[in-house]
Amino acid sequence: MMEKFLYGLPMGIANTLPGISGGTIALIMGIYDQLVEAVKKRDWGYLLPVGAGVATGIFSTSFLTAYLLENFPNEVLGFLLGLIAISTLILVKKEKVYTKQSVIWVVLGFLVSYFMANIEMGIQWKTLQFPLYFLGGFISTGALILPGISGATTLVLLGIYDEVIYSVTVLDLHVLIPFGVGIIIGLSIFAEFISYLLAKQRLRTMALIVGLVIGSLPALWPNWTTVGGLMFVLGGVFAYFLREK
Repeated sequence: MMEKFLYGLPMGIANTLPGISGGTIALIMGIYDQLVEAVKKRDWGYLLPVGAGVATGIFSTSFLTAYLLENFPNEVLGFLLGLIAISTLILVKKEKVYTKQSVIWVVLGFLVSYFMANIEMGIQWKTLQFPLYFLGGFISTGALILPGISGATTLVLLGIYDEVIYSVTVLDLHVLIPFGVGIIIGLSIFAEFISYLLAKQRLRTMALIVGLVIGSLPALWPNWTTVGGLMFVLGGVFAYFLREK
């Protein structure tokens, strides 16, 4: 149980950071398939400790995430870029996503992820708070199920990132309840869909996921400094040790 909790911890931390997803971390650690199947089958023996780890990661780092991004953005982005870049190379080798038939899916995934990371929507539907927070929870579920799609980034696009992060720190149920309902419903729908694709079209699905992850990298590009470069290397080393043994 403790091992599953520790799997969830970095996933929760990742979900507070724009540009990175918990699904990417699950992929790096080699538990992605298992996680999707557990969600699909409602395997609470697996989901509860992982979920506890995710929740702990989110609650324990909400303040720290905001502080680090405000005061050390280039160092944080350098670390994340190294983490995701090296983990992507590991994934390409593991899943053999370098054949001619998979390239088109990598490109498609890249375009979708790049578009999601760079579009500016500026939506501010403050009079529709309940459905807006529900929608945020539903869409951000993609961060857990789809590597490369950042849940935090989707919240930024919807204009509710600051509010959701703040509501976590103060336990504002007016925000957390509709957001949580959206997550629960989204998990069920996304997990069924991805599980089917992994079973029937694994190579194409993994190629698409690799493209999604690659497409998220430009959003993490820092203004390079010496310390930022060192953090990039540290992130790559961290990815290497996080990988599935």
